[in-house]
Amino acid sequence: MGDLLPCPFCGSTAYPAKNGWNWLIDCEGCKALLGMFPSEAAAIAAWNLRVPHRAKAAPSRSLAEQSMRAEAYRFGVWALAKADEAEAASKGGQHE
Repeated sequence: MGDLLPCPFCGSTAYPAKNGWNWLIDCEGCKALLGMFPSEAAAIAAWNLRVPHRAKAAPSRSLAEQSMRAEAYRFGVWALAKADEAEAASKGGQHE
C-alpha cells in the first residue's frame, strides 16, 4: 500500500475504506470521496493522481467587477445623455 497524498480540496488526511467489494478513498476533513475501485492499491493510485499546477495568469477582472463596470458605463452614458438634454433645453430659449 502506498502513501496517500493530502486531500486536494481541503488538505486534510484521507484514508482508504472498503465498501462491499470495492475500495474508495475518504477525506476526513471535507468528506470528499473517490471510488469505487477493485483494489486498495488502485484507489490509492487514483487518489494520488494529480494534475500538475501551472502558474495561472491573473484574471483581468472578476465577473462581478465586469458587471459593475458595465452597469456604471450604462449609467454614465445615461447621465451624459440627460446632461446634454438639460443643457440643450436651457440653451433652447437663449441665443448666444
